[in-house]
Amino acid sequence: MAIPLVPTTVTDKNGRMTTVHKRPDPRSSSKPLSMPAPALAPQPSRSTAGTPLTPPAPITEAQSEEVRAWQHRILNKSIYNDKAKAACMKPLDPESEALVWRVIKAGRVHEEALAKIINRNQLQRHMFRSSDAPLAELRANLRVAERVGELAPSVSDISGSDLGMIIYQAMRGYGYRPKEENCSQVRHLATEEELAAVTAVTIFLANAENEKQVKQFKQGDYRDADGRTNSGMWMTNHSLKAFIVESPESIHRVLDYMNTRSVGKSVKDTRAIIQYVEESEELGVLDQGWL
Repeated sequence: MAIPLVPTTVTDKNGRMTTVHKRPDPRSSSKPLSMPAPALAPQPSRSTAGTPLTPPAPITEAQSEEVRAWQHRILNKSIYNDKAKAACMKPLDPESEALVWRVIKAGRVHEEALAKIINRNQLQRHMFRSSDAPLAELRANLRVAERVGELAPSVSDISGSDLGMIIYQAMRGYGYRPKEENCSQVRHLATEEELAAVTAVTIFLANAENEKQVKQFKQGDYRDADGRTNSGMWMTNHSLKAFIVESPESIHRVLDYMNTRSVGKSVKDTRAIIQYVEESEELGVLDQGWL
């Protein structure tokens, strides 16, 4: 009887993902993984292919006033001087303001975390005249905050006001790779797929900081392929990051594993996590009576 071939995802010499069929290794007694551990230095996907992000519904003048009243209230509790407060209160563009209103109304993100996201961008643009803080980055940070609050409320709650800084640093560090020539600068999000990947990595980093898993992340400066210096926060297990980027829907099972075991940064550790994710997914299907 012929031995059935196992479909395996591989990367060819041109960097394209493809599926080949291989004979299972007879020396391995463990269940073969349907998804091998990703490469150590995944290339960032900046392709325009994907599902475009849907702009938020425009808000009314009354809702806009509500946003500004919220900003005033938060700023009155801050230690900013009058000049900084004036910069923070500069009008937001309609899309950013609509996102702010949506996040406020959802109530899933600590208001000081949200304020940090907004005020940092406002100060850089209006007080320090920095070109390194585009409005597109503000909108990306707001969308990530909103999605973290939706998908990982416990992580968001534990992070509290610090979540604003974590999101900013995670976004700034998302383009880090072990080799400088592979590093990039990510300042905006265009598709649902990009948002899902960045959010999943941000959830991982926020959880790692909350749980004091200090070996799982690093903060600092790095230079990208264009010679620009970036300062951010990134995962130290690059093969695990690649898996999370490819399968962001698995982030909760990844955190279940991380929070109950001692995990290193090797490909072997990543393979163990992937196997756990796949097996727990199968058990979930059985529990729901689908098989």
